[in-house]
Amino acid sequence: MFRIAITDRRIIKVKDGKVHFSWKDQRSGRFWQMKPDVNEFIRRFLLHELPKGFFKVRYYGIFSSRCRKQNIDTARQLLSEETENKKTEALEDGTRVWEKQDTVWREILECIQNLRQPNCPVCKKGRLHFAGIVRQTPEDSD
Repeated sequence: MFRIAITDRRIIKVKDGKVHFSWKDQRSGRFWQMKPDVNEFIRRFLLHELPKGFFKVRYYGIFSSRCRKQNIDTARQLLSEETENKKTEALEDGTRVWEKQDTVWREILECIQNLRQPNCPVCKKGRLHFAGIVRQTPEDSD
């Protein structure tokens, strides 16, 4: 039904506690030789063995390996567009109220993540330095 993890013709020799076998680099098309210990070879081989009752499923559709990254990016974009459309429809129907946008803090967070020193959101001149995240105490919530 399915191919095994490694064929006999790819195993070149077993010598001095090492298994010599060849493998193909899919990107360059070159063949290489690997010489792991017998225990490491068996460990890697058993990673391909499925537990009893499990079935091997090959990826297809958007998860096929040829265009996987592009397909997943397209799916994420379509899902975000769908979410935005649902939000807009809910606002138009009156079933949802406007959300508060913390654009200043999002910009500051993006700057911190991009390792830029952002300007102060109040005076627009001074520089902010990230000191850490402070946990809110019960007295602060009043």
